Amino acid sequence: MCSLYLRSHLDDDYASQKAWALSPDIIPQYEKVATVSSLEKSWDNFIGYPLMAHHDNNIHIRGMGRMDADGSGSSGKVVVTLRAIPNELVLWPQVWNKSTILEPGPIILDAPLNGTVTASSIPFNFCPQDLGGRGHSFIAIQDSHTSFASDPSKRFRDTLPPPTRAILNWRDYLKWCEQDERATFSNVFVADHTASSIIRSTRLRIFENQRQDVTITISIEHAGLPPTTQVSLGSNSGTIKIQPVMIGDGRTPPCVTVNLSPGFDDFLHLTILPPDSVKVLPLDSWVSLQAMVQDDQGTLQLLGAMNVVFKGDAAHNLRLAQLKSKSISVNSQADNANASPATGWWFRQNASDTNSYPRATPWWPLSADIQPLGKTTNGNVAQDLINAANVDISQQKGIKLSDGQANYVYLRGNCTSNGTTIQSRLFCIPPGFTLFSPKTWSRHSVMDIDSHGDPVVAVRKLTTKGTDTFNVFTRPFNIFDPQRVNDIKQYYHLIAETREIRPEAPDPSWPHEIEGVFNSNEAFQGWFNWYPTVCYRGATWEPNPSLPQLSYRTYVLVPASQGGPSDIWRILVTQSNVPTGSYWAMSGAGDAIPGVDINWPMSRVEPISIAKKMMNAKLPGLSQKDYVVELTLQWWPMGTIPLEGMNLIVRVNKVTSVQDNGHTATQQLASSSVRPLQNEQVHSDVLSTAYPRRHKSLVTAYDKKGKYRCATATAAGASGHEQTLGEFVVVDSDF
Repeated sequence: MCSLYLRSHLDDDYASQKAWALSPDIIPQYEKVATVSSLEKSWDNFIGYPLMAHHDNNIHIRGMGRMDADGSGSSGKVVVTLRAIPNELVLWPQVWNKSTILEPGPIILDAPLNGTVTASSIPFNFCPQDLGGRGHSFIAIQDSHTSFASDPSKRFRDTLPPPTRAILNWRDYLKWCEQDERATFSNVFVADHTASSIIRSTRLRIFENQRQDVTITISIEHAGLPPTTQVSLGSNSGTIKIQPVMIGDGRTPPCVTVNLSPGFDDFLHLTILPPDSVKVLPLDSWVSLQAMVQDDQGTLQLLGAMNVVFKGDAAHNLRLAQLKSKSISVNSQADNANASPATGWWFRQNASDTNSYPRATPWWPLSADIQPLGKTTNGNVAQDLINAANVDISQQKGIKLSDGQANYVYLRGNCTSNGTTIQSRLFCIPPGFTLFSPKTWSRHSVMDIDSHGDPVVAVRKLTTKGTDTFNVFTRPFNIFDPQRVNDIKQYYHLIAETREIRPEAPDPSWPHEIEGVFNSNEAFQGWFNWYPTVCYRGATWEPNPSLPQLSYRTYVLVPASQGGPSDIWRILVTQSNVPTGSYWAMSGAGDAIPGVDINWPMSRVEPISIAKKMMNAKLPGLSQKDYVVELTLQWWPMGTIPLEGMNLIVRVNKVTSVQDNGHTATQQLASSSVRPLQNEQVHSDVLSTAYPRRHKSLVTAYDKKGKYRCATATAAGASGHEQTLGEFVVVDSDF
């Protein structure tokens, strides 16, 4: 049983509650963010505002707990999503189950004890189109926080149970309405109680897999209206019609019965005319246009309803909305006059930009907050980019993207709030592709590789440590081996975006997922200037004059559970039978550690075996979080001929030690098919730490052809030794 009770009508005694679609617990509040306390205290009232087209409308959710008092069978958390579709009289699942979840994505609510009211502190957001007299229907779906398995490789919303599948006849639909506890409907138009007339439209569809007509009764119910109020109904096809008639006292509502064939699809138009003698309709009076079907026992059962509720707040908010019309243009005087600061994260497009949106500066194609910095990384990048906050270092150094190598790009920006978790993404869109459809940008996401060597969307994260701070994402994005362009005068489009992650809203949409298609450059730039969480940079490209024969990407994970802040970690490269005179290089991209350089420049292979200590560092805070490094390994033959059995090997070692005459004994606990490293002595005063007897490889590789190699290492637990925790081998067949 779901843990939260969302009502489908203010009166709990109504039968067929779901089909009423008159929920007082799906609460549009226009631009107001209601307090949890006010939502809880107004439980007995219908407090929804009218929706304002082309405006951001906040929509809160509330409900009453209905789990056992001891909390058994519940995690104490409920996940709620909200969808919106153009108004439908009967809300068959197939008309809404593919619609997009409203922002900010799934919201997590506490599931209170039975009979206790709770509400969302964070509202959903909806900016509806103007549909004339046709409004919108809302569908809230709840799931227990324990009803699905969390998968770290997936977005939170993608782990939720899917919505109800299509229902193909009214009998199954009635059963579902009676038995389902996940979905709650709101099909409500909040009307001005001083209006002289109301005209509302809805769509009626009939699904029936029995190949027989369905007898439908269309009725106009009401409560609280003057009996002399006139109502009428018509459809586009003329199939459904109720002539103008007095609505009466509600005991015998106006109605019509029609036989509708399977696949019937038509629009219905309801007109409400209050009597001239009544200037103000009673508050909270309502009209309900209902579709009913006769069951096998001869009883009319409700299939769906469109409801009109008369409120005093409606007139005020309609007038307010007219005064606050939000137009999007490019650097217009009106936009600049209405400029306001962003709350949360904001990017600069120009280094001189301030926190004022829409952006007032002319379009500048080189955002100072997207910084391509070449093919190597920098452990001190945070301090460097903060100290030079108003300097475009990338432009100053003439950095360009190039093929056959890693291209590291850092992001930075401002945030107004403290302790805020921000995630970022980067798109690298080739020349010739339009930017006018943000939803297509995801085809060009910069990618990482996961522990299986598979490409995954690269996402970076930081948590701010103060208000109004300047921040750097210290782990760079790697634009690995971008495709060549035909004209070096062309450039790649780099677009960065961010989203704020909150415990109550763990998976909001990214900016590019929200917008549709722009029909002009002016419209796109207008949207762009309004969005503080998006910035753009044109990145020039040049061909790589020395393409390597091999370029591999390797994933290294140092898990939090396997180390502590005193352990020393190393990344080493060795070789076997690699021709003397060939060259190799490596770079590494993880969260920057001041003073730690995970790079090795292009170097000649000498007759002796390579044993380069790529990283020799402590990882502060490792016991709290994993440390991930992505390595790029390259090799150039330089005229040499690959030898039989030649191998390049990347190893990850952890140094745990005990004192023995001032030195640490070194022992290799795992090896590949090539000869192991020679034993070495390492000065260390780190306390010994035992290591599990078996472990998975911590290193995998993915090359630009899509193949990957992974060697699983087995190690005996030991203390006082340098342990090889995983290795990646580039074998001779790759050469």
